[in-house]
Amino acid sequence: MTISTHTYTATLLGPPDKPLSIKGGRVSLDVARFPHVEASLTVPVTDAAILADLDPREPARIRIDAVATSGETPVYSAWTEARRNRARNPRGTASGYYEEYQTRYSWPRTTMSGTTAPFTGGPTTGLRLTCPSAQTGAGRGFDIGGNADIATPGTTGAWLNYPVTPGVKVTVSGWARSNRTVAGTSMMIRTHNGAGAWIGAQSFSAARTMPGGVWTFFTHTITPATGATHLVARITLGSIAWAANDVVDQTAVYIGAPGDYFDGLTDPNGTLSRTRWTGTANASASVSETRAITGYTPNPLSSRSFDLSLRAARPNRATGDIELRLSSDEAVLQDFGPDVDDDGARDHEDSVRAVTAYVLDKIGATLEPGTDDADVTARWSAQNMLLNPEAWSAGAAYTGAGSTTIDWNTTAGQGVGGTTGFVNGTSTSANTCFIQIPQSVSVRKGQMFTLSGYAHRRNGEPALNGRLRVYEIDAGGAIIRQIESAPKTIPEAGTVVPGVGYNFERFSLTFTIENPNATKIWTYFRYDTDAANRKVGLDSLMLTEGPLLLDYFSGSSTPAGYVTNWTGQNGPVADNSVSERKPVDGIERLPDVFTWRAGMGGVDFLSPILQSKGFRLVCDGERKWTLRRDEYRTPGMLTLAYGVNIIGADEEVSRESEDWFDAAVYTYRWTTADGTTRSQDDVYAPAGYTKMIRREIDRPYPGPGRAEYAVKRALNKGRTLTVETVSDWTASTDQDLLVRLDGTPTQLGTTDRVEFDLNTDRMRVSSRTADVPEGAINLLPSTIDALPGTINAL
Repeated sequence: MTISTHTYTATLLGPPDKPLSIKGGRVSLDVARFPHVEASLTVPVTDAAILADLDPREPARIRIDAVATSGETPVYSAWTEARRNRARNPRGTASGYYEEYQTRYSWPRTTMSGTTAPFTGGPTTGLRLTCPSAQTGAGRGFDIGGNADIATPGTTGAWLNYPVTPGVKVTVSGWARSNRTVAGTSMMIRTHNGAGAWIGAQSFSAARTMPGGVWTFFTHTITPATGATHLVARITLGSIAWAANDVVDQTAVYIGAPGDYFDGLTDPNGTLSRTRWTGTANASASVSETRAITGYTPNPLSSRSFDLSLRAARPNRATGDIELRLSSDEAVLQDFGPDVDDDGARDHEDSVRAVTAYVLDKIGATLEPGTDDADVTARWSAQNMLLNPEAWSAGAAYTGAGSTTIDWNTTAGQGVGGTTGFVNGTSTSANTCFIQIPQSVSVRKGQMFTLSGYAHRRNGEPALNGRLRVYEIDAGGAIIRQIESAPKTIPEAGTVVPGVGYNFERFSLTFTIENPNATKIWTYFRYDTDAANRKVGLDSLMLTEGPLLLDYFSGSSTPAGYVTNWTGQNGPVADNSVSERKPVDGIERLPDVFTWRAGMGGVDFLSPILQSKGFRLVCDGERKWTLRRDEYRTPGMLTLAYGVNIIGADEEVSRESEDWFDAAVYTYRWTTADGTTRSQDDVYAPAGYTKMIRREIDRPYPGPGRAEYAVKRALNKGRTLTVETVSDWTASTDQDLLVRLDGTPTQLGTTDRVEFDLNTDRMRVSSRTADVPEGAINLLPSTIDALPGTINAL
């Protein structure tokens, strides 16, 4: 087990931010709790003013930062140059720089590789001179930078490669070897002023004998005189009789402050000292650098930040501490409720993500990007209680009243939406005209209805006002109340558009039965004329219960998402019966679900909609909002094993827990706009179930799904494994979990709860787990697609 150290800090977020000390606390993440993240902190009060800042009645946020470390990493000073080797190709490599190494007496120059190093760790490359023919004399070797024997030094190129400072010592060293023994060999240095004049004579090291076939070290140090700016050098060989093909080798050249040889490859990866090339390897100077340890920093293992809302504060006067309770922002969402009923979510009903985004926007939050979505469009059964809603000539009769005669348009494609036919009313005088709409509806006080229909007037006629009228009728057939919509201009019919028909305007009237003696209603379309022979067309009429103006439907006209049929007391007779619509998938989801009632918390409003589709809304410690199903997985896998990183483990299998059940009934109860109390059960009971639970919810029915969601989450809660280990700040809920305990099969599951104890630096991980035999495909690292070979080879 890795030995780790944990540090915790807290900050009261501003502006300005204010640091808080922490004496202890806990942070928990739980898939089954609201809010998802909860924390408690004990904070010493060192400043009385902080108490006023820690008032949860004023929106306040606290960030908790946790860091786990193991060991320390040194902190170093900057690298400082100690010495510089100005030789640009000190190793004499084939790919290096050659201008500074000039041959003498026309001896050809070649390079060597794989040769014996002159010293341990030294170069195995070098330069070689080969005697072209028999000759006798001294001074053979390489001119380093230039020829010190000529009368006037050069002023360009390699002559200026090796700068010197008067009075500052400089050393030139190198290794030489010949197949011949050469006595009287030494290192020679001469300085010049860079402007074509020598400064002083040649300076030689003590002469020595270079044994044949043996690398020999030569070095010489001088103090440049006044006026000297650069140097040249040579390992000068003594005088012998040379034979053709005799050789002289040279490597490991050093030019710089007195000291041992180095180049850019000598120690490039040192910790407190290193060497490096100042430019291209084997074509630039080298530097030796040093640095010092100035301190140490901890090595991070894992870290985590939690940006949480302050929910409660309890000062402890005896200890001088204050106990804080914090949570993620689901609590902030629940705090918010509209001041008036809000129906805006229904504009987004085709996407549960869009509905969620609409709600989160109310608190300035956003949903993280994602593709998992569901359609939650409200669809519910309804009846159109008018007997001939499409005003078909062969259907239930429309009648005229108050100076009105009735006739029928039966031409295909001219009705609303390009349907066939509609009813016409024609005035017989300048009067108030009525078209009575056929229906037979029994009513009672408090019922609410919506009457609607489409109308137009004949082209070229003066403007006419139209309205819908309803009479409440008692048992004796007497009118006891009149209800009427506001007048609205009836548009001209215009021309027939294919698939659209004539131009029609929709009229509507929502009303509530108020008279306790009312037993039925009469329905009319009214228009006022200035003369006889004024014609008005009427089509696609509806009378539905409730306050909503629904999309038109009849037993012969079906809106998207529904099936329709003729029914009722005359049914099923087309155009002379009540029309009925039902959701095509059989799922009833009422529009009231999308009415966010004044004062209702955001979570209370949103959760039934989400759970009907198997979603839950989670805000993590970084204030990121996600929609999650059971299949959601947080990245990473938590692996725990006895003898490795488990401190303790508890396991319980029980059916007595209230959290475990395998069937559920959720009963929704609500009151409609007319005061009617309604209820609807959402049942999920798989075959062979053994424990049923029942929950009651005061909300309009959102459609089935919540019961199934609850059962699937509860199925494994009767078996709970809780493991204690050192805090790992990458651990989270909805994460794959692998646990190996002594004497039990390997356990595989997902993390349901993670609780961090800031007092002990430990965490407790709880999970619903299942036994997995060793070698099971579930235990393979990575996914099947990422594994090599075929599945048969696993």
